[in-house]
Amino acid sequence: MIVRDTASRGTPSVRPAAVTAALAVSVVGDLAAGFARGESEATDALRALHGQGAVSFVVFGAERFAPDGDQLGVGDASRRTLVEPGAVAAARHRVLPEWGFVLAATPEVDHPYNLARRVATVDHFTEGRGGVAVGVGSPPRERAVERVADAALVLRELWNSWPLASLVADRDRGVFARTDAVRRIEHRGLFSVDGPLNTPSSVQGEPVLAWWLTSNAGFDQELVSAGAVAEMLIVPPDRAEPVRRWLGGATAPLIFVRRGVGAVADTVAAPLSGAEGASGVLVELGSPEAARRLHGEIGRFAPALVGAGDHRGPGARARTLRERLGLAPRTIDLGDRPHALPPERRRS
Repeated sequence: MIVRDTASRGTPSVRPAAVTAALAVSVVGDLAAGFARGESEATDALRALHGQGAVSFVVFGAERFAPDGDQLGVGDASRRTLVEPGAVAAARHRVLPEWGFVLAATPEVDHPYNLARRVATVDHFTEGRGGVAVGVGSPPRERAVERVADAALVLRELWNSWPLASLVADRDRGVFARTDAVRRIEHRGLFSVDGPLNTPSSVQGEPVLAWWLTSNAGFDQELVSAGAVAEMLIVPPDRAEPVRRWLGGATAPLIFVRRGVGAVADTVAAPLSGAEGASGVLVELGSPEAARRLHGEIGRFAPALVGAGDHRGPGARARTLRERLGLAPRTIDLGDRPHALPPERRRS
């Protein structure tokens, strides 16, 4: 795994961490629909996986990146069953209280202001276990990669527009928040967003920002854009080696390689950390049967996984998704942006 220390508007630095690989899952198709509806088979399958303590986070909504099947060769009709990932996370996060919840999103479907608000809400509900995976939709639209990169920047700016630290809740002085810390972002790019966000940040600060890379657009352009804004890249298996080569620099994000259930053990057995730069494996699960199969496989390689048993002992639990992945806090300094409230409406 790679741990990033990112200073505000500074240059990220990277240091190797003493871990082998992390495990995550993408829940799609019948499994996602069944879990969203509270069906016992889907819920029990995911709850059993959760109980093993090996999975760091779950992605909901990845169907929108490649609705007709991605590089894993999953093209069955059930995979196209769409769920609204924010609604699933908000309604069902208590069933999986240790997992991070990452919402899949594309600019074609999700305007960045609405998306920032939904992800922030999930981050509050889960006490800092929220994140988002942005990516190019299928089929890609004109300037698709640029739109994703611009939307990702809007997300970051909005998440910093109302800092949690501004909340003082001073009943004696009648002050709820230091409103001088609330800023308009006045973003002007492919998206025009004034801000601020209408909810403060959570205990995690910025939710974790990932980029789901596909082969739907120019991959090289997408990789460069993703590496500039995202903390984590989720890549197809046939692109893992080019990404590892690109990761030779000192400012690499985390890398999760997408795999099918049958390829997981072999992937983890060949270490993905260190010089090769990959951080973990993301397994696509489209049915309760696939989840049960992964549950049976985990015991063979769990000792190699980051987070295996993290919540088994007192005090062992990482509080936020960012902590569990070894990601340092990051912010964008909005001190040069205008105040959201005029001086006469601000109280000290």
